[in-house]
Amino acid sequence: MRVLGVTFRSSISAAASCGLAVAIAAALATSSEAVVVNYILGVHDGQPGPPQTTPVNITAPADDPGWYRVPNPGDSNAGIYMGNQWMLSARHVSVPDFVTLPSGDYPFIPGSLITLSNPTNTGRTLSTDSDLMLYRIGVHPETGLAPEDQDVNIANDPFGDGLVQLIDSVPSAGTDVTMIGNGAARVVQPSQTNGHWHSPLGTLHGVDAQGGQDPAREKTWGTNEVSPATVTTGLPRLDGLRFITDINGREVVSLATQFNTTEYSGVARGVGTPTLYEAHAKGGDSGGPVFVKETVPVDPLNPSGATTEEWRLAGVLHATQNKSGTNGDSRPPRVAVFGDVTIFTDLSNTHYSGQIEALLANDYDLFESISGVTPNLNGYSMAGDINLDGAINNQDVDAFVAGWGLSQAEGDVYSWTQGDLNLDGKTDAFDFVLLREALPNSAGFTLASIGVVPEPGTAAMLFLLAPLASRRRR
Repeated sequence: MRVLGVTFRSSISAAASCGLAVAIAAALATSSEAVVVNYILGVHDGQPGPPQTTPVNITAPADDPGWYRVPNPGDSNAGIYMGNQWMLSARHVSVPDFVTLPSGDYPFIPGSLITLSNPTNTGRTLSTDSDLMLYRIGVHPETGLAPEDQDVNIANDPFGDGLVQLIDSVPSAGTDVTMIGNGAARVVQPSQTNGHWHSPLGTLHGVDAQGGQDPAREKTWGTNEVSPATVTTGLPRLDGLRFITDINGREVVSLATQFNTTEYSGVARGVGTPTLYEAHAKGGDSGGPVFVKETVPVDPLNPSGATTEEWRLAGVLHATQNKSGTNGDSRPPRVAVFGDVTIFTDLSNTHYSGQIEALLANDYDLFESISGVTPNLNGYSMAGDINLDGAINNQDVDAFVAGWGLSQAEGDVYSWTQGDLNLDGKTDAFDFVLLREALPNSAGFTLASIGVVPEPGTAAMLFLLAPLASRRRR
């Protein structure tokens, strides 16, 4: 579709499969496709060398910001594993039954998807729901390990076995970014100058991307720079850098990059020069991470002391905005044209970052106070869903009985699957109260009725705990 001269295509989400357009304010937008890199072995931005058809940047960069946290192409859409079994992505993408990270398949935990809300202090009235979501994944079905324990590459990346850190402040124009996605890779045009695509009337230039879905999709990384908000067309601006993007009725506070080259006139960014691996997002990349290197104090307790640069998550990919040709010149949907814009979230926004950090810490009370949304979650799933299948039934009771008496230093996803519903590292009578409350029919449900021998004094304790059973646990 074409509105106000700006062309966008639909996303790969369920809504897109129904033929719905992805709307961006007064314009239309396409959800992000592949990270298409304007780089061929030996040919970059007018430099001499023979075109090569081998895709570049399909393995982790030498300075890896989080490659192994992004799903491989397949049933999984792009996103980023944040740690503590949480995946962050764009809300408009579909969630698979299994998230395929490089280290294996991890099951989606039914009922765990949470849509983040929008801030109310931007000076504009935004949709209640944003185009951001988090959802939980289970452990590897064969090893029982979480991704950070299963994959040494995650354990050795900038965030290790901890949580992905978010950017603290809005990146300035010209800040370098690295984006990762799993859509279609670049296709070289060997017969054309520098392997580029050229429109019929010659007013548009760019690069071809592979069409269709698997096996054409390729996990790729590329670079770019934060652009002023003026590179976008028809989108409400908050300031010189940030603007509002509307995707299927869910808005998000956004930043942008522009796909550029020095080889053709009329497509210069105006901020710096094209990066070596100048990249643009295309369909299939929505939810993929955008990283920046942020200057932070070496000693957090001494912010005025020595500093270092560390990778931070600046946003996730949401959409692209296409540059229009002149005199009716057009391009196929798959082409990434120099001048096209990639749109990603501004995760320095404290309303977004506060919600994300609260969920990563399993602090649902704090999340509710920030978002205004009551999540239907306690711990790793709904209260009582011990086996993480999205239902609460006798199978959870069996898992509770099997895990009775568990004791470890602290709660985690393993202890949860052993019945540790309050995540204190133990499966005991406190967890039994939570399970009893969660069961659809708990009449006559006692420790004795399921064959568990309670500790001395448990009966009295259960009586005292009963009035508290309806209170939500943090």
